[in-house]
Amino acid sequence: MRCLVIDDDGHDRELVVRMVEKSGHESVAASDADTALELAKNERFEIALVDLSMPRIDGVMTLRLLRKQNPDIRLLVVSSFDDREHVLGAVGAGADGYVLKTELGARLQGALEEVSVGGGPMSAKIAHYVLEELRHPDAAEPEKGKDDRTLSRREWDVLNHLSSGLTYAQIARALDISVNTVRHHIRNLYSKLDVTGKAEAVLRGKAAKDRARGDDEPEPKG
Repeated sequence: MRCLVIDDDGHDRELVVRMVEKSGHESVAASDADTALELAKNERFEIALVDLSMPRIDGVMTLRLLRKQNPDIRLLVVSSFDDREHVLGAVGAGADGYVLKTELGARLQGALEEVSVGGGPMSAKIAHYVLEELRHPDAAEPEKGKDDRTLSRREWDVLNHLSSGLTYAQIARALDISVNTVRHHIRNLYSKLDVTGKAEAVLRGKAAKDRARGDDEPEPKG
């Protein structure tokens, strides 16, 4: 099989390429979505292995564009992101499988074979999110009228641990997510709170909580 490996991190990209070729398949590498789309337009690939953390055009959008341009290509996410948001975003964009980078040694060869014959290989944690979504499809839908700058429950969890002085690695262990996922949530909450550092984020977060608590209190009578 010919595989297109898409990852902006040079070390990870080379590692995946070596593992694909060790599994007996041919690989071509791309460091960004634009290069990958051009390659897939002019050459035939059975499988695209797509990282989700990429500049300019992220992995989820890359999946959508590849699926639109090459309807028959099989799309296998290879990522360190293990949170619900990324998982459901990738599946919704057309991913046929999702393997965590921490499990590549044990899972990649089998995942390539499985996805090539129409299967949907997924790391156990990833499959849990997908099954949960099937059981409770409304759980991930945003509330109507909700401000898109409002912190999600997970972002509040990260911010609370951050304010307690925990490191990224300690937060990852506490929430059972990867360090890269912690970084992703911190980037998001910094953007939503319009801050550039931890101390300011904690202060803005506390102020937002105080305002929310105040909104919930009944107005005084009389």
